[in-house]
Amino acid sequence: MKKMIIFFLNTLIILSLFSFQKVFAKNEKKIFFASCDSTLKHKSPMGALLRSVTFPGWGQFYNEKYLKAIVAFGFETSYIILALDEWIKTDKSEKNFKNAKNFVDSLYQFDLYQYHRDTRNLYLWVVSGIIFISMFDAYVDAHLYNFDKIKMKDLEVGLALQPYDKRINLLINYNF
Repeated sequence: MKKMIIFFLNTLIILSLFSFQKVFAKNEKKIFFASCDSTLKHKSPMGALLRSVTFPGWGQFYNEKYLKAIVAFGFETSYIILALDEWIKTDKSEKNFKNAKNFVDSLYQFDLYQYHRDTRNLYLWVVSGIIFISMFDAYVDAHLYNFDKIKMKDLEVGLALQPYDKRINLLINYNF
């Protein structure tokens, strides 16, 4: 029975030494064997945020989230166009109010002016909210760019050297 356990532990140690790329993180007490992947790209969160502020959907496009980029571009530009249209109608209603000939027409034009002004302000607030959400989304996506691309090993085996005790510990990590 003892020979079987020793054989099993030796097999695990040999497999871990040959199957993983060795990265030594030296500490006073331990040496870890771990797998690492240095080929992953990184995205700048602040760069994504500034791109998203500069042009609608550019931050999402930078993070390679193309569907989100199209949606952000569509919502942002449509509400900007709606706000500009209401701005033009507000100016036109203000001119009509100032040039009204009678009291009833003046009241109607003033009500129309207030309606277009309030609608324009609402659209500008919506655009501000969409820009903020787009910025926040691009920033978070840049931080989480490699999150789903890192492949976790199901089984990792390593050694922990204890120089002060002159012991070697076997570390087994199983992800399920």
